[in-house]
Amino acid sequence: MVAVADHGRFAAAARALGVTQPALSLGIKRLEMELGTRLFDRARGRVEPTAAGAAALRVARRLLGDGDELRREVSMLQGLRTGTLTVVAGTYAAEMSGYRALGRLARKNPGLRCRLDLREWNRSTDPLLTREADLALAEVTAVDSEPLLVAETLNIQPGRFFCRPGHPVLALSRPNLRQISAYPWAWVPMPPRIFRAFGRTQPAAGYLDKRHHQFVPALRVETLAGIKQVVRESDAISAAPPRLIADEVRAGTLAVIEFAPPWLRLNYGFIYLRDRTLSPAARAFMAEVRAVEAEYVHVPANRRPVRRAAGVEAP
Repeated sequence: MVAVADHGRFAAAARALGVTQPALSLGIKRLEMELGTRLFDRARGRVEPTAAGAAALRVARRLLGDGDELRREVSMLQGLRTGTLTVVAGTYAAEMSGYRALGRLARKNPGLRCRLDLREWNRSTDPLLTREADLALAEVTAVDSEPLLVAETLNIQPGRFFCRPGHPVLALSRPNLRQISAYPWAWVPMPPRIFRAFGRTQPAAGYLDKRHHQFVPALRVETLAGIKQVVRESDAISAAPPRLIADEVRAGTLAVIEFAPPWLRLNYGFIYLRDRTLSPAARAFMAEVRAVEAEYVHVPANRRPVRRAAGVEAP
């Protein structure tokens, strides 16, 4: 029933389930007879749930979610030998330590099935609240006004603006925000501290999304590799922690802009549900992330994290 609702057609749902269309149609018909009501209406080649069908779907999806949670609990009992791990990560947090940590975890635990999804900072908590993800490695500002979540600040990294060599802004001795924002920015949407830095201006760099209290760049690019390519081929400007652009700066393919405001920083860490026990796989991933971070900052890998409750601004 859920597959039919998701695909909108019996044929597509049957293909997704690996069954024949007549068998699927017969199963739905028997369910309708058992419930004594029609579950789907057919119109213009698509099927739509009736009011009764919508109510049945809510129950069916909840039951499927309970099944996923049961499988998760069983995999927790089995430790790291089997099971799954789903991590949501911000673009820069993934580049800083998420990808390397996932690779190390997979090497040590080949029986695990792992998934890392990139999400914008203000959407990183959605899969946690719906229990579709075990953990987020993202901007900790995302836990503001979310009492169901806990965040552990892992690292606060200053950012640096960068551009292509020969960019006009490099000719300025002391460029300011007005001058830099006269060019389009290639970036991911950024949190409120950057939103506040622009005040009421509407720069060419992007626009202020007042509904979600974030700065949205003119050139919205999801990956750091993509951002770098856009910057190299245009007058676009971007920003990143220095270590993520160090190789390109040394090679002369990117150049650092001498403007480093205090609000230009990456403030990321772990985010998870307060009332959900972290799985062994999630804890192992967190340990690998801390180990990667420790290699960069030369502190013990088992350092005590800074816990941050909802509604409290991180330093």
